Amino acid sequence: MPELCLVNGDATGMRITVESIDEKYAESIVGTRPFYSIMWEEHQIYVPDSAGGHYAYVATGILAIWTPSANKGDGDFVTLSPVHSTNRTIFSSSSVSLLKDALNYIAKRSGL
Repeated sequence: MPELCLVNGDATGMRITVESIDEKYAESIVGTRPFYSIMWEEHQIYVPDSAGGHYAYVATGILAIWTPSANKGDGDFVTLSPVHSTNRTIFSSSSVSLLKDALNYIAKRSGL
């Protein structure tokens, strides 16, 4: 499944797949600032317990950063770290937990 690019990937301002990104346009928007990508999926797992078990949501993903090349428009996303949800609950989305994990990694990397 193609990932969505949440930055304006072309001059129309629409969300597009990463494969369709106009790299020169995206680099003109991002400039020299870090441009991160968080790609993930969420699924249910069975968690055994004393009551017979239950299903919970878990999310796993990859944090990447855009690395421009010497030739403008020839950059690529480079993987920085795997990211994962830190909760296994039936009450809240594990994707939110994963996003917090990724943002904490970015903050530490940026010295914030």
